[in-house]
Amino acid sequence: MPTAIVEQSKREFARKQSATLRHETLTGLARQQARLAFVRVDWSRLFAVAVALPFTLLFVVIWALMLFPRCGRQRRIGRHGHAFLVYDWKNLTGLRGRLVSALHLGSLPRAWNLLRGDVALVGPRLEPWSQSPSRERSVRRCRDAAPGMLSLFSLRQMTNIDFDDELTTEVSYVETRSWRKDLGLVVRIALASLYGGGSQVVSPVIHHLGVRIDNLRMQEACEWIAKRAQWRGRGAQVSFVNAHCMNVSCTDNLYRDVLQRSELVLADGIGMKLAGRLLRQPVAQNVNGTDLFPLLCDSLRKQGSSLYLLGGEPGVAEEVERWVNTNYPGCKVAGTHHGFIPANEEPLVAEAIRSAVGPRTAGIMLTNPSTLGVFERRIVEIASLVHAAGGLLYYDGANLNAILGKVRPGDMGFDVMHMNLHKTFATPHGGGGPGAGAIAAGERLAPFLPVPIVGHGAGGWRWLDVDDLPRSIGRLSAFMGNTGVLLRAYVYLRLIGREGVARVADYATLNANYLLARLRAAGYTPAYPGRRASHEFSLTLKGEAAAFGVRALDVGKRLLDYGMHAPTTYFPLMVPECLLIEPTETEAKETLDEFVAALAAIRAEA
Repeated sequence: MPTAIVEQSKREFARKQSATLRHETLTGLARQQARLAFVRVDWSRLFAVAVALPFTLLFVVIWALMLFPRCGRQRRIGRHGHAFLVYDWKNLTGLRGRLVSALHLGSLPRAWNLLRGDVALVGPRLEPWSQSPSRERSVRRCRDAAPGMLSLFSLRQMTNIDFDDELTTEVSYVETRSWRKDLGLVVRIALASLYGGGSQVVSPVIHHLGVRIDNLRMQEACEWIAKRAQWRGRGAQVSFVNAHCMNVSCTDNLYRDVLQRSELVLADGIGMKLAGRLLRQPVAQNVNGTDLFPLLCDSLRKQGSSLYLLGGEPGVAEEVERWVNTNYPGCKVAGTHHGFIPANEEPLVAEAIRSAVGPRTAGIMLTNPSTLGVFERRIVEIASLVHAAGGLLYYDGANLNAILGKVRPGDMGFDVMHMNLHKTFATPHGGGGPGAGAIAAGERLAPFLPVPIVGHGAGGWRWLDVDDLPRSIGRLSAFMGNTGVLLRAYVYLRLIGREGVARVADYATLNANYLLARLRAAGYTPAYPGRRASHEFSLTLKGEAAAFGVRALDVGKRLLDYGMHAPTTYFPLMVPECLLIEPTETEAKETLDEFVAALAAIRAEA
């Protein structure tokens, strides 16, 4: 046989073998997909059928009891733009019409459409049939989903928050829909049907639990804020309150004062809407900051005003600035700032405070050393800046055990302080309450201290009252403090003596720095590696979270399995995946070594 014929035969055989193998592979994949399709469950469809069945049976029963009234059929646009017939009651008058209206059964015949799969329980709104398909991409996107008996825009209409146009609302729903959101929407619509619907006459100002609420609609609130933005001079405070805020205002007097000082208080959330119905003081519209902010950006852009963004933590304001520049390019952002001063950039702390203080500065509270375990070395300069602005410096004594017998807060420039007796002198940190905070003040504030206080004069020790201190702020309800904790702190100080007080700071800082060095050697990363610890220090587990998927919370929980209490996690907020560790002055070296061994073992497990 010639060589060319042999080679051709081999190629033909190989081709047929490859085709046979490909056919068997495709057949196997088809069978596998068929089996998967057989076992796959469409939970949303199953839920819709479960809801539709009882309503369909109810429809049949009511239809029979009402002596078989006629049902009309109308063409609607279904999924992917296909037409289908939707069922409704037809020409119901007299007693039957009043019964259907009273029981809210107008849409009951559509349960049959829900059972058939023509509509979903939750989805975009039902649209009348149109011969000409829409060319708008957003409309076509909505029509790719099955229309729903319930929709997000219908909920907004029922609760008077329909400030967005219908198409924008439906597109937003389709892009973010999930079965959890659908279930939440069903619950919210059920509540709104009971309490949130109906047209009512609303007052311009209402009072809930004693708090004044400006009963404005979204557009009115936006116009008010935009108008105030054009004013020069004094600013205005706007507060958004939901049902939880109202509950807090009943127990927190400081927060209640904040609300009462606000020039504009706006109702935010369906909870306020329901509360208004129950209290017979209806809310005009749910005005929430999330939806108000885009409208405000657009208004400020048109009038040429600008925004200054303050973030709750680093990076938030900058992210919002990028969003504003992308979506509202004509809206100017004058600047951004956050409420944190970076502890790893010590020379900038004094400069940040220099730029922050001014004629309206009443005072600044500092903890030194800070919660990060970092001592602020330029504290005297900072105190001078605050005092030059006319303010006072308040010392938080939460970390006083780091400096006991070493430095006095008054020498650092502080005017007033409180001592956490339950932490520093009586109860180990983390031991819980009860607490006590003795107040100490410098000469500048001493005349204003509440009475009675103990003073010393020619006649010895005695109580000083308002006759002795005429500029006192007066009496407080619990001026004697927590007697048990005060007595324990006194006994503790008498036991350790003057020299023992100084040793508290020695051992607190020694234990913290020993742990820091051992844990650094075990592979953990200090949040601020360039500084030594004072009484406590922070570790960041962002490297472990990225490499192993192990977070600070996981390490804290695992430590409990070793019989040790977990350290503080995720605080301070500026440290990602933070572990805040404070061994205190009372722990022995053996206990510290056991703690290091446990954390090293946990990291090895990761």
